[in-house]
Amino acid sequence: MKLTLKSSVAIGLVALAALTIAQEVRREFLAGMSGAGTGKAVWKLRDSATQRQAELQAEGERLAPNTSYTLTLGGNATISVTTNGFGAYRLSRRYRTADRPSIAAGDTATLTDANNNVVQSGFFQPK
Repeated sequence: MKLTLKSSVAIGLVALAALTIAQEVRREFLAGMSGAGTGKAVWKLRDSATQRQAELQAEGERLAPNTSYTLTLGGNATISVTTNGFGAYRLSRRYRTADRPSIAAGDTATLTDANNNVVQSGFFQPK
């Protein structure tokens, strides 16, 4: 009886581990950015045992027209953006490998100008 019980427990643990590995991880974070103008950044993560996918979308408006800014996300991703003639920018990037920014709840999103002055900022929160 003990051998049968141990076998059943072992089989159950293996099945649970296989189910955990096969699950898809889905996370989505939103950072509403405020300051001079308005903006937001959205980080979507879709990972499974065989695929790594993430998407970053950011946008801002009511900023200085035709101006370059630096968008820093989570302290580890730095991206240059330039506003159009109306003072707006849109950014969309997709990542299909593990080589991508690491963004989590509570991380900051900051937009700075050429003089490193903070123009907009916000915090990522689960959406």
